[in-house]
This record gives sequence, structure tokens and C-alpha cells, in this order.
Amino acid sequence: MILANNKLQQEAFVARNIKSILFNQNAIVDERLFEVSPNVPKRFDAVYNARINPVKRHELAAKVENLALITIVDAGTDMQLFQNIRCLLPSSTCCAVCRW
Repeated sequence: MILANNKLQQEAFVARNIKSILFNQNAIVDERLFEVSPNVPKRFDAVYNARINPVKRHELAAKVENLALITIVDAGTDMQLFQNIRCLLPSSTCCAVCRW
């Protein structure tokens, strides 16, 4: 399950058979209603959802051993930068939604 920041992102995930729910960055989690289930295995140590952009600081996640990197690849994506980030984060699992 991947949290989508907006409806367009959610639709892109669903179109690729990736389970997704709309969960905007402005959502507030009430700890009295949500808790971590001890019976569900943790797939990732961290999830980083960011566009491939020089102003994003992907290098901050370089030491995360099991990282999920979620991004959008489209006509405006700098593919050399994308490859550099993938090399910088070798232990990451990348979920790149392509939009052309």
C-alpha cells in the first residue's frame, strides 16, 4: 500500500496495479485512532516520496538500509539526475510512476 499525495498520483498508482490510498500531506493522524500493528511485518525502514529535482535532498536517505523511494518520472525528469540518485541510494526499492 502506497500513500498518494494527490488524486492524480493515486490514479497513476492504481493504473499500474499498485494499491494506493489518497493521504494528503496535510492529514492529521490521531494516535488514539491509529496504531502500529505488531502482527504486520515491516517492509521498509523508511519511505521517501519526492520528485527527482536538484533541490530535493535525496542524499539524506543514503544511510537508510531498506528504503522505498517513490517518485514520478515524466518528460521533465532529468534522467541523469535520476540515475545519480539511484546510485546514491543503492539499497532502495524504487517505485517510479511514469507519466509521458
